[in-house]
Amino acid sequence: MRKSSQFSDVLEATERLSLEEKETLVDVLRHRTVEQRRQELARDVANARAEHAAGKSKPGSPRRVMRDVLN
Repeated sequence: MRKSSQFSDVLEATERLSLEEKETLVDVLRHRTVEQRRQELARDVANARAEHAAGKSKPGSPRRVMRDVLN
């Protein structure tokens, strides 16, 4: 429940910002979010390459890959 409270606190704090500050905050958060996603993707790719190099992955058809992803 604390995360919800923290989120509410942040939202309330943003209400005290000027419009320009709010716009800047949105830009900063967007850039940080993109960078975090980029880092997650790089980590996933590195893990996949390591699994492949270790022989832990095997080729599959697109149908099989989608079945595995969806299940």
